[in-house]
Amino acid sequence: MKKFKVFLSSLSLALILCISSAYAQSITYTVRSGDSMWKIAVKYQIGVSELIAANPSIKNPNLIYPNQKLLYLISMI
Repeated sequence: MKKFKVFLSSLSLALILCISSAYAQSITYTVRSGDSMWKIAVKYQIGVSELIAANPSIKNPNLIYPNQKLLYLISMI
């Protein structure tokens, strides 16, 4: 019975993760002069940490440049 509960919990978690990722869309944003991660996050109503996590190629989030491409995820729910 315990194994079944663990299996059911794991299956439920996997389903939730699949469904939540299915309802997210990746958008590309082109950095403009004067932008910062914080300003972009506020503009699109997402967390700064989410914006940073969506852009792992940015080594230093405090240094972004005009015409640089950033990704951010929006929820489709």
